[in-house]
Amino acid sequence: MRPEESWSRVGLVQCEEADSALEEPINVEEEDGGLQICRVCGDKANGYHFNVMTCEGCKGFFRRAMKRNVRLRCPFRKGTCEITRKTRRQCQACRLRKCLESGMKKEMIMSDAAVEQRRALIKK
Repeated sequence: MRPEESWSRVGLVQCEEADSALEEPINVEEEDGGLQICRVCGDKANGYHFNVMTCEGCKGFFRRAMKRNVRLRCPFRKGTCEITRKTRRQCQACRLRKCLESGMKKEMIMSDAAVEQRRALIKK
């Protein structure tokens, strides 16, 4: 199954590649004890979220995008925006497309009830 088919209600429209001259290369090691990079935007990652090593920003973006149930449209209408830590806020449609292509899974998002139940357990 293709990533864009994993959540049928999200409409992704093509967009134009962002200016890559703004992006600085990130040299990090993704080994035990080393720094890890977000598979979506290239920022520093802090763990696996929804099946993919991501940063907190992409984790939250993916969760909100899936829960909002809205059709995202690319302002550039080409579908190939480069998503980096500096450009990730420019095109939500392409960022979500990259989340899905990276392997993030909607099914791994906890329901509101499950979140509340987990918080209650932590308080005990």
